[in-house]
Order: sequence, then structure tokens, then C-alpha cells
Amino acid sequence: MKIHEQFELAVPIERMYGALSDIDDIGWCVAGVKQVKVLTPDDSVWKIEARAGFMARTFDIEAKIVERRPPEHLAFVGTGQDLMMVGHLDLRSRTPGLTDCEIEVDVTVTGPFASIVDLMAKGPQQQLIRQTIANLRKKLETQQQA
Repeated sequence: MKIHEQFELAVPIERMYGALSDIDDIGWCVAGVKQVKVLTPDDSVWKIEARAGFMARTFDIEAKIVERRPPEHLAFVGTGQDLMMVGHLDLRSRTPGLTDCEIEVDVTVTGPFASIVDLMAKGPQQQLIRQTIANLRKKLETQQQA
């Protein structure tokens, strides 16, 4: 299941990249996060709850930032029980105070219910991404104005 979103934030690219690189701080902006444990600047363990209608499942995900190109690119991977994901985030400075962001995440669900999860989860996963974007916007743009 591939998820792709584009958005803009009214913050400078360097500030946006710095915030996204700080897993301990920014992890709580990710929708569905119940816990984030930072092991190193690149390695972390996440507990994320995903919902699809009345169904909910909590995933424990070991995540790693595998590529950094400040201030424009972060790539990551994550693995958990019945789940593997790879993704990247690209930033482009439109003006000194406006950053274009593009995120792409490819999630592979395995196990006996993989086809059902794939079918039912795309909409809820896209909603989680949109909620995460709203959380980022609120956190970063509000701090920018302060």
C-alpha cells in the first residue's frame, strides 16, 4: 500500500528539517502514536495504533532513518510484526518562510490477514497521514509565530 501526500508549511526549510530530524520531539505529532522510544538519533521504537472502522491494531515498529541530506531529504524504514515500511520525506524551500513537503510511504502487510488489511486500511492510513500533517502544522507554525 503506497501513500503519497504533498503539503506546505509556513516555516523555513532548515527549521522544518531540524524538527523532523528530532524523533523524540516530532514523533508525538504522528497520528496514532502511543509511545516513542529513541535509541539513537537514527533508531527508535514506536507503538502506533491503526484503526479501520471498529477494528484497531497496535503495531510495535522498529524504525531507522537510513538517509539524511540536510535540509532536503530524510529516508526511513520500519519493521514490526506483520508489517514493513519504507518511506522518504523531501523538502523544498519555496520562499525563506515557506517549505513544500512531499512524503511517500510504502507499507507492506504480511500474515494471514494481509489482503483484508490492505483493502481496509488505505483510507484510514491516508487519514492518519493527513492528521499527522495537521499536527505538524499546528506545532511548527504556532511556534513560528511565537
